[in-house]
Amino acid sequence: MSSHHFVKEGQEPALFIVDALSLNLVEPLLEWAPLVAVSDHSLDEVLRWEIKIDTVFCRPDNVEESRSKVLDQEPVQMVVFENDLLQEGVLFLMGANQNAVNLVVDLTDNHFEVTKRFPELQISLISRDVKWTFRAPGHYAKWLPAKSRLYLRKNCPQQSFVFQGLHESDHGVEVLADGMVDIQSEDVFWVGEHL
Repeated sequence: MSSHHFVKEGQEPALFIVDALSLNLVEPLLEWAPLVAVSDHSLDEVLRWEIKIDTVFCRPDNVEESRSKVLDQEPVQMVVFENDLLQEGVLFLMGANQNAVNLVVDLTDNHFEVTKRFPELQISLISRDVKWTFRAPGHYAKWLPAKSRLYLRKNCPQQSFVFQGLHESDHGVEVLADGMVDIQSEDVFWVGEHL
């Protein structure tokens, strides 16, 4: 699946499966044959999905075991991480000339904090039901159908937003009518779209 057809390498977002949440979440992200990276703790489940893996992030004591599991998929790059899987993985992908990455994760606050450290990279956090996109320098614009709902995650509690085409409620912001919506803020923020 990871053979690059007519799309230039690095232009499509890399797919980094930190947590193997579900094949249904991942399948649409494979359409343009991205670089596929997998954490060693998710490797067994991802192998059951029968997708091509390009890179496995392993703890130092797990390299040989992980390598033996992907022998039939060679070439597969084994990358050892020592401390923070997410941060070291993102740094590796940037070094591999990736401009964007979709991270499939069981979300924690740490995931949002790590994405904030890399404003030069387009990072989306994909959880079980919401795709969160980091917005730096604080601007989001997209065409959306009426009644679509977006969720916002502030960088700080007092952060304010300016909306166009949206109505704010207790459950997020809702699109008023089919068309372009716009969200602006002085600070970085995350926009969540229901999957």
